[in-house]
Amino acid sequence: MKLVKLFAIAAIALGISACGLLQKGTTTENTQVTEPEATTTTATTSTGGSTINAANGIAAGKALLALYTQYKADGKLDLSNPTNLANIVSLINNLKGLRSDATVENTPSSFLQGLVTGSANLVTTGNTPSVLSTLGSISNLDVSALANSAVSQATSAATSAITSAASSAATSAITSALGGLTGTSSTATTATSAEQQEAAANAQSAMSALTSLFSMFK
Repeated sequence: MKLVKLFAIAAIALGISACGLLQKGTTTENTQVTEPEATTTTATTSTGGSTINAANGIAAGKALLALYTQYKADGKLDLSNPTNLANIVSLINNLKGLRSDATVENTPSSFLQGLVTGSANLVTTGNTPSVLSTLGSISNLDVSALANSAVSQATSAATSAITSAASSAATSAITSALGGLTGTSSTATTATSAEQQEAAANAQSAMSALTSLFSMFK
């Protein structure tokens, strides 16, 4: 009798053990590893939080065309001309989201299309790489001090061109603010502030880069 009880207990123990193993094996087979979801990153061409767009392209194209037109008329890009200075400021202000190493591949197509439209096709598919290289090289130049100074007021007066006296006064004011960098004054003058002096030097750098670019358009 005792032997029968022992066999029964052993059978029950083996049954429980087998169920446990079976349950464990089933759980292991049903466990799935969840792969992390892929994250899609959209590249944005921007600098300082500002994104360059079609409106910037159109404005930059218009300024570029105006500068080139004046360059052809004068045979040079003259910073003593207040309109040229105003257009350089406008051009650079609309390049703030453009990379310094700008190429067709890393520049938003909307900006490129705007540049072509604004320049009335002065910028074409063929010369776009050269244009972007030049614009990228001047995109980080700071000319805000010129835009916010008395030079801005003088530019407005010259642009209005109400009288020749107003235009002459405006040109003199700009030449003074440029600190003699334009070479149009017999005596080099000092800009009214260090910021304006730096901005004038930057405008001179932009003029040199654009002159090289314009010589390719001939």
